[in-house]
Amino acid sequence: MKKLIKHRTAIDEIDRQLVSLLQKRMDVVTEIGKLKRQKRAKIYQAQREKRIVAQLLQQVDHPVLKEKLPGLYNDIFTLSRITQALSHKVKPPFTKIAVIGLGLLGGSLCKAIKLQNPAMKIVSIKREDSDSRSARESGLVDHEYRSFKVLLRHVDLIILASPLSTITEVAQKITKAAQKREKKLIVMDVASVKAKINQYFQQNSNSKLEFVSTHPMAGKEKSGISNSEATLFVHRPWIIVPHDQNCKHTISKIKSLISLVGGVPRTLAPQNHDKKVALISHLPALLSKAYLDFILDHDKSSIKFAGPGFQSFTRLAHDNPAMQFEIKRYNKNYIQKYLNLWIRYMRKGREL
Repeated sequence: MKKLIKHRTAIDEIDRQLVSLLQKRMDVVTEIGKLKRQKRAKIYQAQREKRIVAQLLQQVDHPVLKEKLPGLYNDIFTLSRITQALSHKVKPPFTKIAVIGLGLLGGSLCKAIKLQNPAMKIVSIKREDSDSRSARESGLVDHEYRSFKVLLRHVDLIILASPLSTITEVAQKITKAAQKREKKLIVMDVASVKAKINQYFQQNSNSKLEFVSTHPMAGKEKSGISNSEATLFVHRPWIIVPHDQNCKHTISKIKSLISLVGGVPRTLAPQNHDKKVALISHLPALLSKAYLDFILDHDKSSIKFAGPGFQSFTRLAHDNPAMQFEIKRYNKNYIQKYLNLWIRYMRKGREL
């Protein structure tokens, strides 16, 4: 037992040294990121990463480490690329932001904004749910207001990150509260279905209140602020779905905010957006859940033998069921269309 304690003590010391060196590496990476941005150089340098791994492999004798080192460094390179992407310190396009809905996306937005600019003020509507309490206690939200009428006096941007089914309802409250506002207010959402929301946003946008519909293609199968990450949006497409009442200056400011948190702005029309996300996001989640249910119904015991392929394929089956219900409800037509095409495609494959 004494030998085991001795070895573990040695490992603890080595781990401290490793973390210290990784911290130093990230500090250097941050400076490199700033230089790359000045020179407009690409963050991802594939050949350099390959050379680094090749050189390090020449120093490794342990067979397991030699085999796993490329994967280990792939994670380090990913961390480095994320750090470089967030190394730019541009002036935020908004001075005070309200985030309504402090779950996975709302919490991640708060963390990302605070990471880039700790002095940025983030406020919200006072709620007593666990996510709101956590945001308040951790300092992600600087202040909470009891009504939109009061909140609107203190912000120039509101981000709607509440459940899909509540977006238009909350937008209606904001529209009513903003009637006597003098300074222009911008409101953006992050919901994953756009047709209905975009219609409301267009009808209720004017010179003093402008709604912008957006959708970050980022998320997890786990919900809640406890699973939020400051780096959730880095290198992820963030779709902007403009309408006829949106002005170029507003869209430009929204793009700057997206870039600030590491996202990659993209633009789609509302119908085109809902069609594409049905194909690449909503239907895969449905199929993942259906296949897991199929396994549970036919041979539940087989799961204990499953490898990483099965786990990857069924990961989305564990997604927030309430959110999936809303997605299937609001994007039903396109999901149904692609599901029917998929069934026909599978039947054709069976015949072949």
